[in-house]
Amino acid sequence: MDYLKANGLVAASPDLFVAAQKKGMSSVDAGSSSGSSGAIGRIQVGMRLEAVDIRHPTLICCATVTSVQPSAGRVEVHFDGWGPEYDYWCQWSDEGLHPVGWCAANGRALQPPHGAGPSFGGWETYLASNGYSAVPRNVFSAAQCSGMPAVATFEVGMRLEAVDRKNPSMVCAASVVGVDTGAGRVEIHFDGWNDHYNYWCSIDDDDIHPVGWCSHVGRNMIPPNGNRLACMPEYMCLLCIHLSGHLLVCLAGWLSLCRRCAFLELVSLRKMPFRDFRFVLRSVNLSLSASPIRLMLTMKVTRSD
Repeated sequence: MDYLKANGLVAASPDLFVAAQKKGMSSVDAGSSSGSSGAIGRIQVGMRLEAVDIRHPTLICCATVTSVQPSAGRVEVHFDGWGPEYDYWCQWSDEGLHPVGWCAANGRALQPPHGAGPSFGGWETYLASNGYSAVPRNVFSAAQCSGMPAVATFEVGMRLEAVDRKNPSMVCAASVVGVDTGAGRVEIHFDGWNDHYNYWCSIDDDDIHPVGWCSHVGRNMIPPNGNRLACMPEYMCLLCIHLSGHLLVCLAGWLSLCRRCAFLELVSLRKMPFRDFRFVLRSVNLSLSASPIRLMLTMKVTRSD
């Protein structure tokens, strides 16, 4: 979060992520999940949607939310142009409720407001000409949105945490640098690295997470390249690899031990003000299973103030 504040950056809202991408986060930090009881709090009386006529289940009509009971998770549905005798209450999760545009996406006939006839002109015209608003798409569950193309509500520049697909054990500070609205995809860029490592993924891909996910699930997040001293943890590991008589040292975890930095970070190490830090050996783990032999040293790092 300090990185975001210091650079005037914006994190992608947790509400843009599905439940699987927020697994392990508290309900407060994870925001409202689509279709959950928390989402109903964002529904306002007067918002429009598409709803099944429970008396004639083959009909799906233009409808309005006329009342909301957040504690019970219920809404009252009214069919536009018809009398209140056809209104009904249902759970917000009822699969007979759909976002505006669901019928068109699924090839179903939408019953226009009673009396509107050809003058209805479709949802866009109807909403704009009357000053109405639709229930937000991300308030509905996946089942209620079935058949509709994914909507990418992410914006370029938003920050998140993303898995490095070339090193799946690593989760890094990342940015959204591209949005494909029609396909529901985003392009991920790792902060501080070049575009060579970018990748496209679905907005509900399990490899992307809200800011703060790593800290909640106990994972180490790789900070932006070039900002490691500001984000350095108290503990880190030194990996010493003996190659042809030369001892190479790389800071794993803090300096992202991977194909990207194995040599680049060696240069950074030479520039580090070692006199400002005190290294205390915590543990030693000698591995003989790989070639060359690898010696893992867990160190505690503190400033020598």
